Amino acid sequence: MAFEEDVLHVVDLAYAAAEEPAGWSSFLIELASLLQGTATGLVFENVSARTASVNAFVNVDPAQVVRLQEYYAALNPWVATGPPKADVMTGEMILPDAELVRTEYYNDFLRKMDTHYLLVAVPILEASSFTHLSVLRPSRVGPYDEESVRLLQAVVPHLRRALRIHQRLVATDLKAKAASDALDRMRMGVILLGERGTLVGVNRAAREILGESDGLWMDRGELTAATGVATNALRRFIANAIAKRAQLVAVCGGALLLTRRSGRRPLEASVVPTQIAPLAEGRGAACAIVFVVDPELELAAGESLLSDLHGLSRAEARLARLLASGRTLTEAAAEMGISLNTVRTQLKALFRKTETARQTDLVSLLHLGLAGTVLL
Repeated sequence: MAFEEDVLHVVDLAYAAAEEPAGWSSFLIELASLLQGTATGLVFENVSARTASVNAFVNVDPAQVVRLQEYYAALNPWVATGPPKADVMTGEMILPDAELVRTEYYNDFLRKMDTHYLLVAVPILEASSFTHLSVLRPSRVGPYDEESVRLLQAVVPHLRRALRIHQRLVATDLKAKAASDALDRMRMGVILLGERGTLVGVNRAAREILGESDGLWMDRGELTAATGVATNALRRFIANAIAKRAQLVAVCGGALLLTRRSGRRPLEASVVPTQIAPLAEGRGAACAIVFVVDPELELAAGESLLSDLHGLSRAEARLARLLASGRTLTEAAAEMGISLNTVRTQLKALFRKTETARQTDLVSLLHLGLAGTVLL
């Protein structure tokens, strides 16, 4: 009964760690205690490169972990010929003690950690790499017995599953962070709304627009415009988009101009449903997207990007940015501190290098291209 309770306890810790990476230390500490081990770790081994990456290690000086990754991993005699041949093995099953004690790895690394005996499990095995769980103990404790092997064998299938879950969650999290970073680099504001129109997320451009409270803002948890008519229209579009996603209506979303109390040109807003089918409601899933554009937002790109894209000189790139931001030729000349004739000469060079013929075409090209759509 005690054996089963011990296994269940560490298995629970492994599954908890799959969702919260900080929990791997608790799992390793408890497992080490059950197996009378000390230094215990989860290590990723690259077979061809003979390198190791430590996922978690407990009961050991962090400096030793650094030494393992930087030098001693390549000398580890227990993995010199590849991963262990079974899911769970003792160190002696892999390499006789008499040979181990003659190695640099043992004398300069293991002994300095006051460790000698190894119990190792291989929960994940790939073509050119593997992840192993190693439990080390001092020589005075004695070698691992069959009971220790049996306990770790009972844990390995669950550990394998927990690690796979952890890998998927990490991959999903990385994709979400990459998507969030991509959205934050867009000049267009993106607002994600949940099933009741509640705010789920915003990108940087939308956060700045909402923060200005000029044309669009949040009021009591709902998007609000400067006028009652615009607010009602916007909320109706949002409700329709959410209902369309749930296949409750035939029409969905809509677009409208949002006047601004500052007198600046209206914001342009469009509401659409998301295309992702809901797995479970009430869990922060985005059901509708509101895209918002500020027509008076200056060109996002720096002058160096314009130079790279179109082969412009510094002066030409500066002129291009000023024109794209709404300056006239006269205003651009004054801001650059040069004559109007010089500006006209630079404009001709801009036309040639961007393959445009009119100032309106040039400005349109800059706003619709990479320089005008992303923040780098």
